[in-house]
Amino acid sequence: MLKSSLLEIIRTFTKQELIKFEDFVRSPYFNKKENVAKLYVEIKNYAPAFTDANLEKEKIWAKVFPEKEYNYGIMKNLIFDLYGLAETFAVDLKFRKDRLKYDEYVLDMSLERGLNKSFKIKYNSIFRRVSVYPEGLGNYSINEYCDFMTRILNLKNNYVLVSETEKWSYELYFVRDSFFITRLLVTLLGAYNDVLVMHNSFNTDERENPVSKFLEVVSPGIESIIESIGKYSELNSSYLRIHYLLYLSLNEKTEQRYYDLKKIVFNNLDILPYSDKLDLHTCLLNAIYNVKSTSVILEKEIIEIMESQVSHNVILLPESKRIPLIIFTKYIVNAFFLNDAQRIKLFSNQFIDKLDPQFTENMKTLVNFLISFINKNYDDALSYLSLIAVPYQTLKIDLKPYKAMCLYEINNYEMFLNEFDNLKHFNRNNEFINDSYKNMLIRFYTFVDRLYIQRLTFDRYGLKRLKNDLEDFDKNKVWFSEKIEEIEKANLNI
Repeated sequence: MLKSSLLEIIRTFTKQELIKFEDFVRSPYFNKKENVAKLYVEIKNYAPAFTDANLEKEKIWAKVFPEKEYNYGIMKNLIFDLYGLAETFAVDLKFRKDRLKYDEYVLDMSLERGLNKSFKIKYNSIFRRVSVYPEGLGNYSINEYCDFMTRILNLKNNYVLVSETEKWSYELYFVRDSFFITRLLVTLLGAYNDVLVMHNSFNTDERENPVSKFLEVVSPGIESIIESIGKYSELNSSYLRIHYLLYLSLNEKTEQRYYDLKKIVFNNLDILPYSDKLDLHTCLLNAIYNVKSTSVILEKEIIEIMESQVSHNVILLPESKRIPLIIFTKYIVNAFFLNDAQRIKLFSNQFIDKLDPQFTENMKTLVNFLISFINKNYDDALSYLSLIAVPYQTLKIDLKPYKAMCLYEINNYEMFLNEFDNLKHFNRNNEFINDSYKNMLIRFYTFVDRLYIQRLTFDRYGLKRLKNDLEDFDKNKVWFSEKIEEIEKANLNI
């Protein structure tokens, strides 16, 4: 039983939920089998881990049926029944927490049973509450809200048709449809972000995705749809415009489209619920990574977006209140690329204890490396870098440019060339890495190699070509600019 689905689901119950589940199991409405209740009473003695050897089927049977010989078939059925109750209980808990679904079902029940007076009172009460969005609805997303409004407005339409007490109107249909269209388009426009993520991460063809094809067809008409929806819901048209600009930014990849998106998101954060604030900050990060521009300072934009996440309390995971490893490293690494030790210290002090404990020591070492490097303590930095254990591939990739920079600073060209060879081997043997990221790593090492060559055998025209080639390279512009300036000062009397 220790590896059974029954214990797997029961282990997820909190202390209070375990108590409530016993009441649930003992209730004759849900369970009329006394032996199923006895089984749970014995099992709950081994909370909260439920890993004790006494939970083996034969041993539990002996507690439930002390005078009966073990029967595999009966025990199997009891476990099956108790699992079904645990599943129903967990679903019931989730349903009761979902206020919108509960409200919708109450209205649907009232309409189905012909309780017209009750329907009208409940609908008016619910509508007044949910019309104050997002304040009145907690953490429900825009999509969940629009889906709910579509459904209850449809119920209202049905009520008007059968009650014979209210006059039917076109406007009610138009309002319902404005929510429906907003829900549909916000979903698809937001999904385009996922299409780009898949394309960038796994080399998929973004043009072949059904979402891409759909949006390519309807995109020219979305502006007029937004204007139409604005006649019935200014809020819906605002949400739709934000997501349309997200699509345009990701699709066109221009600097101006990105800044348009950033402006509208930042200006409307107060009307966005928690989940959409979180999602749109993530989409902004994806958008800036996709911008094709040499004038945008990538690291500066990333830091600004992430500091907005901090100020609007969407940097931590909502349930665990932990900061994801990828978010923590993204901030400190981009602050490093801006040569900003103070930001690294402040962010680390605020959030390093919010990491999953298994990552804390490695991240402290990484922070020490970054600050040592900025302070030009390169030998210390290289020592810290060697101490970072890397069981996760994403960080292993991210550390490679830092090693190249360290080796350049301590002027160990031979070790750098060995690392360059290792990188080529690493790229060949890791198909999961996106081709564009592989190319970025190779370009990074190539540019560092050209810096070495310029430092060893200066060539005015070679340096000029290097500067030109770095113009469209957005990885660590600050450091490369500093190194070129050092070479110029050493050789051109600048």
